[in-house]
Amino acid sequence: MAVQPANNNVDIIFHEDRLFMASSDTQLQVVSSTDNGPHWELETQLALGDDIREPRFLSLHGKLSLEFFEAGSNPIAFEPKALWRVERNGRGRWS
Repeated sequence: MAVQPANNNVDIIFHEDRLFMASSDTQLQVVSSTDNGPHWELETQLALGDDIREPRFLSLHGKLSLEFFEAGSNPIAFEPKALWRVERNGRGRWS
């Protein structure tokens, strides 16, 4: 994952001895690290065909979920569509 000039659509969390990071643009990439960041492993990529942003992790009772916002396809208009949530079901497996 390339570092971009602005990383305002990023979230990061520790869960079960791994560091997770989610970063979005038109697709959302979820990566995890067992060494706190020098090396990253792709967990999943999410794409809905529209702009998705504002990733937020929640680690609760041994489960990791990720919520994010689906906006429209016009980059200068505010066109909210939906809030989404996925849950990690194991290494590299998300609902």
